[in-house]
Amino acid sequence: MGRGQADGSSYIDNLNLGRFFSDPGALLIHLLGLDYVPNYFDILPMYMVLLAMMPVMLVAEWVHRMLPLMLMAGMLLLAQFHLLQISAEPWSDRPWFFNPFGWQLLFFSGFFIMRGTLPTPPVMRWLMWVAVVLVIATVPFAWYLVLDNFPRLRSVVTAIQPLIDKTPFGLLRYVHFLCLAYIAICLVGLGGEHLKHRLVYPVSRVLMKVGQQSLAVFITSMVLAQFIGIWLDAAG
Repeated sequence: MGRGQADGSSYIDNLNLGRFFSDPGALLIHLLGLDYVPNYFDILPMYMVLLAMMPVMLVAEWVHRMLPLMLMAGMLLLAQFHLLQISAEPWSDRPWFFNPFGWQLLFFSGFFIMRGTLPTPPVMRWLMWVAVVLVIATVPFAWYLVLDNFPRLRSVVTAIQPLIDKTPFGLLRYVHFLCLAYIAICLVGLGGEHLKHRLVYPVSRVLMKVGQQSLAVFITSMVLAQFIGIWLDAAG
Protein backbone atom coordinates (compact mmCIF):
# COMPACT_ATOMS: atom_id res chain seq x y z
CA MET A 1 0.00 0.00 0.00
CA GLY A 2 3.05 2.23 -0.03
CA ARG A 3 3.63 3.46 -3.58
CA GLY A 4 1.94 3.42 -6.92
CA GLN A 5 -0.59 6.17 -7.40
CA ALA A 6 -1.01 7.42 -10.94
CA ASP A 7 0.55 10.80 -10.10
CA GLY A 8 3.57 9.15 -8.49
CA SER A 9 2.61 10.05 -4.94
CA SER A 10 2.52 7.68 -1.99
CA TYR A 11 -0.60 6.31 -0.37
CA ILE A 12 1.23 6.40 2.95
CA ASP A 13 2.32 10.03 2.55
CA ASN A 14 -1.17 11.08 1.46
CA LEU A 15 -2.48 9.69 4.74
CA ASN A 16 0.26 11.61 6.62
CA LEU A 17 1.72 8.32 7.84
CA GLY A 18 5.18 8.72 6.31
CA ARG A 19 6.85 9.83 9.55
CA PHE A 20 5.07 7.13 11.51
CA PHE A 21 6.36 4.33 9.27
CA SER A 22 9.85 5.87 9.36
CA ASP A 23 9.95 6.03 13.17
CA PRO A 24 6.89 4.32 14.69
CA GLY A 25 8.35 4.06 18.18
CA ALA A 26 8.74 7.81 18.63
CA LEU A 27 5.28 8.65 17.28
CA LEU A 28 3.28 5.83 18.87
CA ILE A 29 2.86 7.78 22.13
CA HIS A 30 1.69 10.84 20.19
CA LEU A 31 -0.70 8.65 18.19
CA LEU A 32 -2.23 7.17 21.35
CA GLY A 33 -2.27 10.61 23.00
CA LEU A 34 -4.26 12.04 20.05
CA ASP A 35 -1.79 14.85 19.41
CA TYR A 36 -0.78 13.04 16.21
CA VAL A 37 -3.82 12.49 13.99
CA PRO A 38 -3.07 11.15 10.48
CA ASN A 39 -5.29 12.14 7.57
CA TYR A 40 -8.39 10.02 7.01
CA PHE A 41 -8.37 8.83 10.65
CA ASP A 42 -9.48 12.19 12.01
CA ILE A 43 -13.19 11.47 12.57
CA LEU A 44 -12.59 8.78 15.19
CA PRO A 45 -10.53 11.00 17.56
CA MET A 46 -13.20 13.69 17.24
CA TYR A 47 -15.81 11.11 18.23
CA MET A 48 -13.73 10.10 21.27
CA VAL A 49 -13.54 13.70 22.46
CA LEU A 50 -17.30 14.12 21.99
CA LEU A 51 -17.92 11.01 24.11
CA ALA A 52 -15.56 12.39 26.76
CA MET A 53 -17.68 15.56 26.86
CA MET A 54 -20.82 13.54 27.58
CA PRO A 55 -20.47 13.38 31.41
CA VAL A 56 -19.79 17.12 31.53
CA MET A 57 -22.91 17.86 29.51
CA LEU A 58 -25.05 15.55 31.64
CA VAL A 59 -23.85 17.21 34.84
CA ALA A 60 -24.48 20.61 33.25
CA GLU A 61 -28.02 19.55 32.36
CA TRP A 62 -28.54 18.37 35.96
CA VAL A 63 -27.43 21.79 37.25
CA HIS A 64 -29.73 23.68 34.87
CA ARG A 65 -31.60 22.71 31.73
CA MET A 66 -30.12 25.59 29.73
CA LEU A 67 -26.50 25.22 30.88
CA PRO A 68 -25.46 22.59 28.28
CA LEU A 69 -26.92 24.78 25.54
CA MET A 70 -24.81 27.69 26.79
CA LEU A 71 -21.72 25.45 26.82
CA MET A 72 -22.47 24.29 23.29
CA ALA A 73 -22.79 27.88 22.06
CA GLY A 74 -19.63 28.97 23.90
CA MET A 75 -17.46 26.16 22.52
CA LEU A 76 -18.80 26.75 19.02
CA LEU A 77 -18.00 30.46 19.24
CA LEU A 78 -14.43 29.79 20.40
CA ALA A 79 -13.98 27.22 17.63
CA GLN A 80 -15.21 29.66 14.97
CA PHE A 81 -12.42 32.08 15.88
CA HIS A 82 -9.85 29.25 16.18
CA LEU A 83 -9.40 29.95 19.89
CA LEU A 84 -10.17 26.39 20.94
CA GLN A 85 -8.54 23.63 18.90
CA ILE A 86 -6.21 20.65 19.23
CA SER A 87 -2.86 20.10 17.55
CA ALA A 88 -2.84 17.34 14.93
CA GLU A 89 0.91 16.68 14.86
CA PRO A 90 3.86 17.48 17.15
CA TRP A 91 6.08 18.95 14.42
CA SER A 92 3.72 21.70 13.22
CA ASP A 93 0.84 23.90 14.34
CA ARG A 94 -1.69 22.11 12.10
CA PRO A 95 -4.95 21.63 14.06
CA TRP A 96 -7.37 18.72 13.90
CA PHE A 97 -9.27 18.81 10.62
CA PHE A 98 -12.54 18.21 12.51
CA ASN A 99 -12.49 20.49 15.53
CA PRO A 100 -14.55 18.63 18.17
CA PHE A 101 -15.36 21.89 19.95
CA GLY A 102 -17.21 23.02 16.84
CA TRP A 103 -18.70 19.70 15.77
CA GLN A 104 -20.06 19.07 19.26
CA LEU A 105 -22.98 21.32 18.27
CA LEU A 106 -24.10 18.69 15.74
CA PHE A 107 -23.60 15.78 18.12
CA PHE A 108 -25.28 17.28 21.17
CA SER A 109 -28.14 18.81 19.20
CA GLY A 110 -29.23 15.29 18.30
CA PHE A 111 -28.45 13.99 21.78
CA PHE A 112 -30.53 16.59 23.62
CA ILE A 113 -33.41 16.35 21.14
CA MET A 114 -33.58 12.61 21.86
CA ARG A 115 -33.47 13.32 25.62
CA GLY A 116 -36.24 15.89 25.29
CA THR A 117 -34.09 18.75 26.54
CA LEU A 118 -34.58 20.35 23.13
CA PRO A 119 -38.07 20.09 21.65
CA THR A 120 -38.69 17.99 18.55
CA PRO A 121 -39.96 20.33 15.82
CA PRO A 122 -43.55 19.73 14.74
CA VAL A 123 -44.14 18.30 11.27
CA MET A 124 -45.40 21.08 9.00
CA ARG A 125 -45.63 20.65 5.25
CA TRP A 126 -44.64 24.23 4.42
CA LEU A 127 -41.58 24.01 6.67
CA MET A 128 -40.50 20.78 5.03
CA TRP A 129 -40.64 22.42 1.60
CA VAL A 130 -38.61 25.36 2.89
CA ALA A 131 -36.00 22.85 4.07
CA VAL A 132 -36.05 21.09 0.68
CA VAL A 133 -35.56 24.39 -1.19
CA LEU A 134 -32.65 25.38 1.07
CA VAL A 135 -30.93 22.02 0.58
CA ILE A 136 -31.32 22.19 -3.22
CA ALA A 137 -30.11 25.81 -3.22
CA THR A 138 -26.80 24.74 -1.66
CA VAL A 139 -25.93 22.33 -4.47
CA PRO A 140 -24.50 24.89 -6.95
CA PHE A 141 -22.25 26.28 -4.20
CA ALA A 142 -20.84 22.86 -3.31
CA TRP A 143 -20.56 21.06 -6.65
CA TYR A 144 -17.17 21.54 -8.27
CA LEU A 145 -18.56 21.13 -11.82
CA VAL A 146 -20.79 24.18 -11.28
CA LEU A 147 -18.09 26.19 -9.54
CA ASP A 148 -15.56 25.50 -12.29
CA ASN A 149 -17.95 26.91 -14.90
CA PHE A 150 -19.32 29.85 -12.92
CA PRO A 151 -16.49 31.88 -11.34
CA ARG A 152 -18.96 34.29 -9.74
CA LEU A 153 -20.42 31.47 -7.67
CA ARG A 154 -16.93 30.49 -6.58
CA SER A 155 -16.29 34.06 -5.44
CA VAL A 156 -19.45 33.85 -3.32
CA VAL A 157 -18.17 30.61 -1.77
CA THR A 158 -14.88 32.32 -0.98
CA ALA A 159 -16.70 35.28 0.61
CA ILE A 160 -18.77 33.07 2.91
CA GLN A 161 -15.93 30.66 3.71
CA PRO A 162 -16.02 31.31 7.50
CA LEU A 163 -19.68 30.23 7.52
CA ILE A 164 -19.06 26.98 5.64
CA ASP A 165 -15.59 26.07 6.92
CA LYS A 166 -15.60 22.35 7.71
CA THR A 167 -12.94 22.42 10.44
CA PRO A 168 -14.75 24.62 13.03
CA PHE A 169 -18.20 23.56 11.73
CA GLY A 170 -19.38 26.81 10.14
CA LEU A 171 -22.90 27.93 10.98
CA LEU A 172 -24.28 27.41 7.48
CA ARG A 173 -23.28 23.76 7.77
CA TYR A 174 -25.46 23.58 10.86
CA VAL A 175 -28.37 25.14 8.97
CA HIS A 176 -27.87 22.56 6.21
CA PHE A 177 -27.87 19.75 8.77
CA LEU A 178 -31.06 21.04 10.42
CA CYS A 179 -32.79 21.12 7.03
CA LEU A 180 -31.75 17.56 6.22
CA ALA A 181 -32.75 16.36 9.68
CA TYR A 182 -36.15 18.00 9.40
CA ILE A 183 -36.76 16.43 5.98
CA ALA A 184 -35.83 13.05 7.46
CA ILE A 185 -38.23 13.57 10.39
CA CYS A 186 -41.06 14.36 7.98
CA LEU A 187 -40.31 11.38 5.75
CA VAL A 188 -39.99 8.70 8.43
CA GLY A 189 -43.00 9.87 10.44
CA LEU A 190 -43.55 9.93 14.19
CA GLY A 191 -41.47 7.20 15.79
CA GLY A 192 -40.43 6.00 12.33
CA GLU A 193 -43.93 4.77 11.53
CA HIS A 194 -43.48 5.22 7.78
CA LEU A 195 -40.45 2.94 7.83
CA LYS A 196 -42.59 0.06 9.10
CA HIS A 197 -44.84 -0.04 6.05
CA ARG A 198 -44.66 -3.45 4.39
CA LEU A 199 -43.51 -1.98 1.05
CA VAL A 200 -40.42 -0.26 2.48
CA TYR A 201 -39.68 -2.33 5.60
CA PRO A 202 -37.25 -4.79 3.91
CA VAL A 203 -35.06 -1.83 2.90
CA SER A 204 -35.64 0.32 5.98
CA ARG A 205 -34.76 -2.60 8.26
CA VAL A 206 -31.30 -2.79 6.66
CA LEU A 207 -30.87 0.99 6.86
CA MET A 208 -31.85 1.00 10.54
CA LYS A 209 -29.34 -1.76 11.28
CA VAL A 210 -26.63 0.26 9.51
CA GLY A 211 -27.54 3.25 11.66
CA GLN A 212 -27.45 1.18 14.85
CA GLN A 213 -24.01 -0.17 13.91
CA SER A 214 -22.73 3.06 12.39
CA LEU A 215 -19.28 2.96 14.01
CA ALA A 216 -18.54 -0.58 12.78
CA VAL A 217 -19.92 0.28 9.34
CA PHE A 218 -17.82 3.45 9.20
CA ILE A 219 -14.56 1.71 10.15
CA THR A 220 -15.18 -1.11 7.69
CA SER A 221 -15.94 1.35 4.91
CA MET A 222 -12.71 3.26 5.64
CA VAL A 223 -10.65 0.13 4.98
CA LEU A 224 -12.68 -0.92 1.95
CA ALA A 225 -12.52 2.58 0.45
CA GLN A 226 -8.72 2.54 0.53
CA PHE A 227 -8.48 -0.82 -1.24
CA ILE A 228 -11.14 0.16 -3.77
CA GLY A 229 -9.26 3.42 -4.38
CA ILE A 230 -6.04 1.49 -5.03
CA TRP A 231 -7.90 -0.82 -7.41
CA LEU A 232 -9.36 2.16 -9.28
CA ASP A 233 -5.90 3.73 -9.59
CA ALA A 234 -4.50 0.46 -10.92
CA ALA A 235 -7.38 0.18 -13.37
CA GLY A 236 -6.77 3.68 -14.62
